[in-house]
Amino acid sequence: MVEIALALALLASFFFSSRDVSVRKSLVKADLYSSLVITLLFAIPISGVIALLTGEIWQLTTLDPIVIQLFATVGILQFVFTRGLYYAGIGILGASRAIAIVKMDSALAVLLAVLFIGEGITLLIAISVIVVMAGVFLVSFSESSGHQKEGTAVMRQKFYRGLMYLILGATGSAVLPLMIRVSLLQSGVPVLGIFIASSFALMVLAPLSLVGRFRNRLLGLDRNSIKFITYSSIFATSGQIAKFVALGLAPVVFVAPILNANILITFFLAYLFIRRQELVNSKVIVGGLLVVVGITVLALIG
Repeated sequence: MVEIALALALLASFFFSSRDVSVRKSLVKADLYSSLVITLLFAIPISGVIALLTGEIWQLTTLDPIVIQLFATVGILQFVFTRGLYYAGIGILGASRAIAIVKMDSALAVLLAVLFIGEGITLLIAISVIVVMAGVFLVSFSESSGHQKEGTAVMRQKFYRGLMYLILGATGSAVLPLMIRVSLLQSGVPVLGIFIASSFALMVLAPLSLVGRFRNRLLGLDRNSIKFITYSSIFATSGQIAKFVALGLAPVVFVAPILNANILITFFLAYLFIRRQELVNSKVIVGGLLVVVGITVLALIG
């Protein structure tokens, strides 16, 4: 079982990294709204079929309404706002920087637990949080794609806007696991939870397609953009499924550090496929390694 969990966790890391690189490619011409909608259009049928195969779908009519509300809230926050901020950050700063900055959510989760629910903090935890933040700082202030060439005040404002999007997205990612944990403790249906969350997120986004500019963006996508959005959608959904199954086979302290490998995989894929769109320099690599070390220690002692 442990060997299968290891393989699935590594596979999930690869899927998430591939998603980030695909999103970066798609956002060259496509818009954020189209990317979010198409991703959900893939997530709903895939998670629905998996829920049917596992038998979770039959519990839909017996779920506590409060649990459904929690899943719905998680879906709107996760798949509309947090994912939207993350994708927007990728579009501005690139996949390599985005993944390293968003991974600060592990450190933020620790700080939130200390501040709001009175959990204790040890010296090792404090050092790990500082290491994560140092890595994020290095990545944040490395040169961004095109920033070195244009160097204007407008580009600097755009850079800091992308940084703000990612920090807000990381904050959301730090808070959401608490809500997901409560939902799963009361229901025990993770795949059905993804199906419900994705469905409600699409319900929020779908009405915007009635607005002319959003509809035109969705219908006006070129073949190349659709291709990369489709790739990112399949990778995102596949990564979530692989992660959930891995967590079902092995403890979090085993799976979580392996999932952190997607930072390094993203660096590698970005260098191979999108090196013209973003600069992966020494600050990004060193900062990413610091983030990996910090969150791995947090996972092992958590």
